[in-house]
Amino acid sequence: NEILRNSSTHVDLLKRVMENTNTLFESALREGEVFDRCVFLNCMNVLIILCTSLGRIWMPERKTKVVSDTLDVFKSYFGQLQKLFETPPKGAVLGNGFGAVRLQIASLVSVIISGRLVCVLGEPLIESGLLKTVIDAIWEFPNASIFHHTIFFEGLIPMVSTCMAKNVPALFKRGAKVAQLVLGNEGDIKLWKRLMESYY
Repeated sequence: NEILRNSSTHVDLLKRVMENTNTLFESALREGEVFDRCVFLNCMNVLIILCTSLGRIWMPERKTKVVSDTLDVFKSYFGQLQKLFETPPKGAVLGNGFGAVRLQIASLVSVIISGRLVCVLGEPLIESGLLKTVIDAIWEFPNASIFHHTIFFEGLIPMVSTCMAKNVPALFKRGAKVAQLVLGNEGDIKLWKRLMESYY
């Protein structure tokens, strides 16, 4: 609310949210405190929208400190998000066992890998183990249909389409390494098969 009150334009609002990215992550994860599912989901909603906005404006040739700093903050929390996805706190898993906490993390990953940010955040996603953990959950939770839709149709399929398109600027080709690491290894043929089955 304070950020909204002190922001006169949408550009100013975006800048203020970027400047408070670390605070949003700290509030969401509440390390050392009792996990609050509602606070986590609300903060993650803002972070996902922020990531979507950054994916539209980020360009490698335009070095903007506030954007670079914000992306560095995202990178620094991938490890904690991986642990949270792997082992959600008690009470965070409802319904089919997958839960809204995992779904929000999967949504963030999908936003990152489906657009420009895969070029700068893709490798940190892999190095942190977060991307592999999210993909492994495809088989661990075969009945989590909303999750499958999120990771396939909002993440993997757009990523592969972008990286393989001949008319895509060289900027997007930088994300091809992520596509190769996720889908190109012999051991990941089953993922590619599931991806194609979902697409068709």
